[in-house]
Amino acid sequence: MKRYFSPNGKKVIFFDLNGTIIDLQASLESSFKETLEEFTGRWYSEGSGWDPDKILLKYRKLRKTMAQQRHQSSILKETFRGTPIPVNDEFLRSFSRRWKELKAEIVEPYPDVKNTLEKLASRYTLAIISNGNRARRTAQLRRLGIRNIIPDDRLFTPVNGWKKPDPGMFKYALEQLNIPASQAVMVGDSWKNDVFGATRAGMDAVWIRRLGKTSSTMRKVGREKVIMLRSCRQLTEIF
Repeated sequence: MKRYFSPNGKKVIFFDLNGTIIDLQASLESSFKETLEEFTGRWYSEGSGWDPDKILLKYRKLRKTMAQQRHQSSILKETFRGTPIPVNDEFLRSFSRRWKELKAEIVEPYPDVKNTLEKLASRYTLAIISNGNRARRTAQLRRLGIRNIIPDDRLFTPVNGWKKPDPGMFKYALEQLNIPASQAVMVGDSWKNDVFGATRAGMDAVWIRRLGKTSSTMRKVGREKVIMLRSCRQLTEIF
């Protein structure tokens, strides 16, 4: 049985974007807090007891416990209960609309990502394979401040009807960079989209599994073994 891949001979490291480089939960909470501050600034003053961080904490807890039973507007209404905010349908619609706009604009990388990418970029070509709208993904790269490391021409989004986990998506990216699958590796948080898709295209893969409980460091896909890491920072230990 083949062991997990060796970095020897690798030239390109492909990354997934959302959930691998971008911390979706942190991005959601940052956009929530900014929306909150836009809508409630007139209630905030030193010593007023009005604390946006406490509102965010309350929303986080309610979202975890109510998400399966309640609509988003109900969760927001409960979040603002007991605050000076005059919660009504018009307010909730306006708040949700603005929050949606900011969620498209605010992106938070995982704390370990930028430094890791900079170190890897000194030895490897870095690229991204991501599902989703190309214009939005390009904007996310710009806001992350990593386009000097991963320029737009190394961002690969769905094309010709292919998207992850279709191996055609990965083969297309390889062709554009003019490298064989054996010289590339895919790094991502989705077993189905990133790991399974890449290995079907003949590439090696690394699975970023931040929240798993298992202590295992690898998992099999077919006859191959795939490394499991808890953070992107660990990539510098294997490359």
